[in-house]
Amino acid sequence: MFGQMSITCSTLMAHAVSVHCKRACSRVRRASSETAHPAKFKDTVENIIGEAIQIPEKLQAFMRGEKKSLPMSKDFADFKRYLMNI
Repeated sequence: MFGQMSITCSTLMAHAVSVHCKRACSRVRRASSETAHPAKFKDTVENIIGEAIQIPEKLQAFMRGEKKSLPMSKDFADFKRYLMNI
C-alpha cells in the first residue's frame, strides 16, 4: 500500500496504540489502524482452527452497514495530504 513502507505490529500493540490515541486525542480528528477480527476471514480461520467463529452482535451490525471508499493513489504523500484535510 505504501510502496517501500512496511508496518508490522502485534494485535496487542495495535489495540494499545488505538486506546491511547482515543484517550489522548479525543478532540482531534484521527484515523487508526487495527488488526482485523477473525470474522473478516471467517472461512479461512474456521478451516484452520476447525471450529465456528462467533461473530459479536456489534460486529454483525457494522458488517450490515454501507461501505464507503474513495479512489486514492499509492503515493504516501497523497495519503498524508488526505488525512491532514479530513
